[in-house]
Amino acid sequence: MKPGARLINTAHGHALDEAAVAQALKEGHLGGVAVDVYAEEPPYNSPLIGLTNVIHTPHIGDNTVEAREDLSCQIVGQILDALHGVDYRNIVNMPFLPGVDFESIRPYLTLAERIGHLLHVLARYPVRRVAVEYRGEEMNGLTKPLTVALLKGLLTPVLGDTVTYVNAPMLAAERGIQVTQAKGLKTVAYTNLVSAQVTLEDGEDIVMAGTLLDHKEPHIVQINKYRLDFVPEGNLLLMGSYDKPGVIGRVGTLLAENNVNIASWHTGRAEPGGHTLTVLTLDQPLPEPVLEELQQQDFVRHAHMIEI
Repeated sequence: MKPGARLINTAHGHALDEAAVAQALKEGHLGGVAVDVYAEEPPYNSPLIGLTNVIHTPHIGDNTVEAREDLSCQIVGQILDALHGVDYRNIVNMPFLPGVDFESIRPYLTLAERIGHLLHVLARYPVRRVAVEYRGEEMNGLTKPLTVALLKGLLTPVLGDTVTYVNAPMLAAERGIQVTQAKGLKTVAYTNLVSAQVTLEDGEDIVMAGTLLDHKEPHIVQINKYRLDFVPEGNLLLMGSYDKPGVIGRVGTLLAENNVNIASWHTGRAEPGGHTLTVLTLDQPLPEPVLEELQQQDFVRHAHMIEI
């Protein structure tokens, strides 16, 4: 630089060799220096500290009226997106990797949450252990967020809206739920699969697996030994029954007599003449008296109404 030049650095601390700049100031080659950024911050060991021809500012080079307005708008926009569940950018205590597009993983988070919700409904005793397994290239880097989403779905029916992606692991730990990563769960073969096995207080295990259709729509494809394929949303009737003639007709008649329309029917069975598991999507919730009447039928092992 020309003799007597004045040097200003508001860009990056490592852009300057501070020792060389200090030497140039002491020798009179530089007329003065103004620095807003330092190689080390706070600049405890900077050779520029204490020199009379140096002006120091505390890293506020972008603290203009325009910058503050722009920053405020960005913060408000990010908060609104988070509150509306649209996006979670720059949140330090969320279980998402930096740079991950939230929209691209949202369907998998929804799937994991709904698996957790359904596991809660099927659990006759408190859950003591959750083992998760994720298969497929699309699962890379998603172990933590998917596990947190599953825990959120598992706990929300009990604790309500107080459960979030931030506190779900802590709440699970407080309730004595052990969370582990499994390998080799006995589940169906899909390219990308979200699977979970919960162990209840009485020792019973419940396994559930799901995947996405067209990378968007969640589908549950397995519950325990039953292979199914249903969308986990709306008014769902989960019914365990015996594999015997007339079940479909009797259930359909009961619901029709009470003006309840069936939107879809999915049944899986372990073996002919054994047990079956059926999931019906209904256009409206099943009234409690009708559910009780269904539960009393001789072919019904259990029946649950779920609203997701």
